[in-house]
Amino acid sequence: MRQLVLAYQGVVRGTSSGWMVSVLIHLGIGIIAASVYFVLPDKEPYVQYYPVEMVEPVQIDLPPPPVRIRQAPQPTRQQETIVVEQQSIDQPAFEVPDLEIGQGMPGIDVGGEWTDFSIQQQPTSLGEKINSGFGFEGTFYDFKRDRKGGAAIMDPHQFVAEIAAFVGSGWKTSKLARYYRAPNKLYAECFMVPPVRSSVAPAAFGEEDTLGYCWLAHYQGQLVYHEDITFRFWGQGDDILAVRVNGKEVLVACWPGSTWTQQDIVASAAGGWQSSSPKSRTYSMGNNSAVVGDWITLKANQPLDMEVIIGEVPGGTFCSMLTVEVQGAEYELNREQGPILPMFKTTELSRDLKDWIHEWLTQDHARVSGGPIFRDIPPKERKVKNFQPLETVALNSTGVVLL
Repeated sequence: MRQLVLAYQGVVRGTSSGWMVSVLIHLGIGIIAASVYFVLPDKEPYVQYYPVEMVEPVQIDLPPPPVRIRQAPQPTRQQETIVVEQQSIDQPAFEVPDLEIGQGMPGIDVGGEWTDFSIQQQPTSLGEKINSGFGFEGTFYDFKRDRKGGAAIMDPHQFVAEIAAFVGSGWKTSKLARYYRAPNKLYAECFMVPPVRSSVAPAAFGEEDTLGYCWLAHYQGQLVYHEDITFRFWGQGDDILAVRVNGKEVLVACWPGSTWTQQDIVASAAGGWQSSSPKSRTYSMGNNSAVVGDWITLKANQPLDMEVIIGEVPGGTFCSMLTVEVQGAEYELNREQGPILPMFKTTELSRDLKDWIHEWLTQDHARVSGGPIFRDIPPKERKVKNFQPLETVALNSTGVVLL
């Protein structure tokens, strides 16, 4: 032990005092660091939190963004309507040969077609697409096609025979079932078709491509009047016109004396119907003479079933005119001293329809206005207001009213 102390003292004594101070300082620092690391516990660093004050939102009114709105240009001056006069084009003149009654249109064979789209676009008395409640429902049949629309062999002689078979059966539509039936219905409020082209009827039913021959239109409805009335029909058909009331033919007015003898064949099928009036076939109507029908008596507001057939046999001109003579009524006479009778109708006709009838109607063959309206509601009477007469006043030379 003593040797060690001596040795230690010897070392100390032989060493620089500065080195010894440095060693002692570092040794002390190491002891302090070790005591802190191993003795003191781990602690999270201390952080101080302060609550955030709520800030009220501030609304700032900003001006709207600039948007450019295009406005329609305003006319600087009043617009003017320019009327251009249509120049007529010189066309070579042509002559129309005389048309013999009952022979159809000149130069057109059986099944020929006389087309005029200006007529087809106009209203016709064959009926309207919408029923006003007073119209007769019309069905169109084309005998040149089968029930499915395929082509069928048909000539005028066979066509008239088929019409006679239909009439002889009691107007059973099953007799027409083998032939094409148009899907479109029309509702007629009158039966006044002056002489026009036979293509008008198919076009009216929406069958513009149907040739204007060997076709039939069958109308069904009710005949009624708002008070007791006795009357009879006058009519003329080119080529087929017949009327049936309460299951009985009251008028057969088909074309007479032609090659196919429509009047005789159809009248024979109708039980040999003949007019009992000596005036029948005496006065002109349309493009032939009028047939006078049987007297009919209607009780007030008691309807009777009524059917009408119209049709065309060879093509060319078509006509179907039905007028009414009321028993005991007086009528204006035409140049032949025959009565100018009002047309049969179930309501007041539109101005366009009246204009169309007037365009093709010979003036004194029938009357479009007037006559009975066959419906159960009496027509409205026009009320004329009573106006007080103006007081008579006098003026002096200076124009001052003298009371």
